[in-house]
Amino acid sequence: MKNKFVIVMLVALITVLWIPLAYSQSNCTVRGKIIGEDGKPLGGASVVYSNDETGRKYSIKADKSGNYYSITVVAGRYKVSLLDASGQPLYPGFFVWADVSIQNPENVTDVNIQKARAEQGATMSDEQKKKIEALKQENAKIGSLNDKLKLSAQQQTQGLFEDSVKTMEEAVQIDSSRDVVLASLGNAYLMAGRHNADHAAAKDEFTKAVDAYKKAIAIKPTVGAYYNNMGEAYAKIGDTQAAVDAYTQAAQNDPTEAAKYYFNLGAILTNSGKVDEANAAFNKAILADPNKADAYYQRAINLLGRMCGPSTPPPCVSVDKDGKVLAPPEVAQGLNKYLELAPDGPFAQTAKDTITMLGAKVETSFGKKAPSAPRKK
Repeated sequence: MKNKFVIVMLVALITVLWIPLAYSQSNCTVRGKIIGEDGKPLGGASVVYSNDETGRKYSIKADKSGNYYSITVVAGRYKVSLLDASGQPLYPGFFVWADVSIQNPENVTDVNIQKARAEQGATMSDEQKKKIEALKQENAKIGSLNDKLKLSAQQQTQGLFEDSVKTMEEAVQIDSSRDVVLASLGNAYLMAGRHNADHAAAKDEFTKAVDAYKKAIAIKPTVGAYYNNMGEAYAKIGDTQAAVDAYTQAAQNDPTEAAKYYFNLGAILTNSGKVDEANAAFNKAILADPNKADAYYQRAINLLGRMCGPSTPPPCVSVDKDGKVLAPPEVAQGLNKYLELAPDGPFAQTAKDTITMLGAKVETSFGKKAPSAPRKK
């Protein structure tokens, strides 16, 4: 048997689920010794046997002397790689055994990185060496970016919003060609702006957020979340029409989240005093998700503010000669629908009080038993 090498680029880790086959398989014993780049045993490291065809994957941890052993590996052909004691890939960008045959009752596969490095260096062309060096540098860059993303998220959780911005600005300096990095920078600016009591400084941060989202979208224009967050940033700086366009684009790009994006659009329009346009957005949110409770509530509340007048078509609210509020039936219907979908929601009590004020009844199907099926005669 001849073990072949392949280059592995660790851009992402894929977990392979082992699905047992229905028929019986013979188990084999595998063992060996792991020697590191310095020629010393790698105690605590793990040898990973993975079969891409069957999905089987075994991770076998070595003892303090670098020896590993297992009696439960099903016969087949495997790729063998290494993980360190914390479960992270060892020697990223280097080689793994590409084609190891496990057929005999007992199989020995020693992993000697020092020896493999020496053999590889003697046989590789300059071009191959350049490729490996490029892979190592790329892996190092990806690792650094992941560290920055993780740190930025932690800083936001801790309320260190300006620190989060600085962390993501450093990440962009490392690599400004990745949409995720730019969008995360936009998120950092957005969070900083939300929590900045200085209005002028907050507006500047929202403006920077818009710029970061635009750059992310230029790289990957199909991500709804980028447009959604940019819509909020636009709204914060007072550009309502740009916010409307962004939220609309978000819903079109990601129909699975359209209800959320249309609701956000409705909220922005409500805050801008554009009640009719807001309710049109809430209608779209409900069409996208008939269980979007908050959309029913906000649409009903918006209707309450729509007083009848010469230029106000129904549905609208009027007042009778005794000063009693006469609301269109859509108000009580919407509030009751909210209570049906979110009986313990944050607006439940307000919805009940509003319905009572209007002289209507709180009528929901929540908690009611379904009628029993008629008995056969």
